[in-house]
Amino acid sequence: INRNLPFNNAVEALSLLEKARRIDKKNVDAIALMANLLIIEAQNRTGDYQSKLSAADALLTEALIIQQSQRNVLVRLDRCLLRRAQARYEEALGFCRTLVDDLYRRPLAYKEMGMDYLYLGKPDQAISAFTTAEHLVKRAGVHWTWLIGGGWAYLQVGNYAEAIEWLRRALAQRTRTYSARVWLIAAYALSGREQDAATELAELQR
Repeated sequence: INRNLPFNNAVEALSLLEKARRIDKKNVDAIALMANLLIIEAQNRTGDYQSKLSAADALLTEALIIQQSQRNVLVRLDRCLLRRAQARYEEALGFCRTLVDDLYRRPLAYKEMGMDYLYLGKPDQAISAFTTAEHLVKRAGVHWTWLIGGGWAYLQVGNYAEAIEWLRRALAQRTRTYSARVWLIAAYALSGREQDAATELAELQR
């Protein structure tokens, strides 16, 4: 599922997945993909946040009745994403750790763990998780997600030089990422680089 699907495309994707479920009521992949899309929509603040998370939770419960999560990596990833969206960070960490042995989703697992550690007030552990993700994959469509997380974590521990480095690289990939630019402005300002902060603020306002 593309995290940046336009709303109309997301609706169409859900419609197609519903059709797949009607053909095969025990299609765990379709159920997990529906849950994944709902979680991402909730994270992007598209529609009713709580209702989408509740619907995703119900779908994952249904999927687990049909098939144990150990046999479906996407279900495990969805549970990892869902618990963070529900602010249940310790539970999220538990689900995310089950993914670190999966070669394809290992970087995402460490990125998610980094975010959970940040929300738990553990920036050093977060930096370790984001750095692991960075070492695993240098080029990927979601590379910017752990660069932003790493920048935020370094900002929290007061390492502004590293925060600037990570956030600049994130913005090189995703120039319109609001949070990354806000944190970059803060890192510049806190490190005494007022002109750079002003330049980034003007870009944000633009």
